[in-house]
Amino acid sequence: MSDDPSSIPAPAPDAESKAKREYGQDIAIDALLETCYRAPKAAPHTSSAPKAVEATPEAELRVVPSPRRRIPSHTMKAAAIAAMCTLSAVGLVTWLMLSQGTSDQPLALVDAATTLKVRSLDGPVKKLNLRSNTWTHLEPGSAVTVGERIQTDDNASITFAYADGSTLELEQSSELELQSVDKDIKAKSLLLSSGKVHIYATPQSSTFTASTPYAKAEVLGTSFSLAVKNASTELVVDSGEVSFQRSSNFQPSTAEESIIVHSGEQAELGPAVEIVRTTELEEPYIKSFSIFSIKDERIVYEMLPQNGTVQLSLATLPKEGFNIFINIEGEVSQVYVNVNGKFHTEKFPPYTVGGDRLVYGEKHNSWEVEAGTYRIVTIPTDQDGNDRPKQELTIQFTD
Repeated sequence: MSDDPSSIPAPAPDAESKAKREYGQDIAIDALLETCYRAPKAAPHTSSAPKAVEATPEAELRVVPSPRRRIPSHTMKAAAIAAMCTLSAVGLVTWLMLSQGTSDQPLALVDAATTLKVRSLDGPVKKLNLRSNTWTHLEPGSAVTVGERIQTDDNASITFAYADGSTLELEQSSELELQSVDKDIKAKSLLLSSGKVHIYATPQSSTFTASTPYAKAEVLGTSFSLAVKNASTELVVDSGEVSFQRSSNFQPSTAEESIIVHSGEQAELGPAVEIVRTTELEEPYIKSFSIFSIKDERIVYEMLPQNGTVQLSLATLPKEGFNIFINIEGEVSQVYVNVNGKFHTEKFPPYTVGGDRLVYGEKHNSWEVEAGTYRIVTIPTDQDGNDRPKQELTIQFTD
């Protein structure tokens, strides 16, 4: 091998071009890092682009259209840093936007599809707004968002209707949190912290879960009520079946994981109750509804609660007027009646859907109705003030 320098071969053009190219990329990366992380406080408004390396014919980057082309590691590094800077900027802007006008309460980001509209209400009902962390009063048609709490005052109630026909009615002096409305997660759920809620779940492919601090009830097409009483939860099943179990916070190791409560049964459990107790319902209870002719003073048609929806033609009903009697087995102190979201309490017999009582001895007032659909919910209260199983009936009046 000769020691003559002239005999040493010159670097190949490709190797020289690669070295120059990588040197230029190093400078670009350093400038990008300085732009992302130094961020001077009072920098003049100038372009933040890295100083370009003077291009020479030898330093030009040639793109070879081949699927086997290997991307230089420096190029990948620069792309990764650029993406990281972009994401950091987006995250900062998002945080600044969301932090405007919020309270100390964490802000829940909620899609518009996770809302439920109020069908009807009676009396003062309010919700806790997630963004402002303040209570606002609800009106018919108002929207309640998943994560918000609903609270009813004394002598107030509210009804929500789901897209599939399921409904929930929150009674007076009650509070619940809406947890899901069956949009994308295919399930409905709520948390009842106090008071009482009545739920009618239509037969469907998704479940309806109602929870309290002490228990959880899960249904698939049924009608039931759930109440929080001191340190326990009471379940009353009107129709269908309900899976009933303790909350995971109060699940004794010796207790059954869950039981099935059937139609006409009730159960109560809590941290102080070792075994879920299921008892068959006793009197009083609502056994039927009767259309009563005001002129003839007689019953002309009888309907059972399990009939579901009854279609009646107004032309075939007594022209002198009628009312609907609520027939009860046993003694009650009053009957709660809800017709299409408007409710009243019947404290004296005859208990009627139309809210009319005995007037002038033997005479009755008639219930003025028009063609349309009327959903009737009735709940009797026994002599001790305890609610008994509710019964529902939907009547569709036609001309």
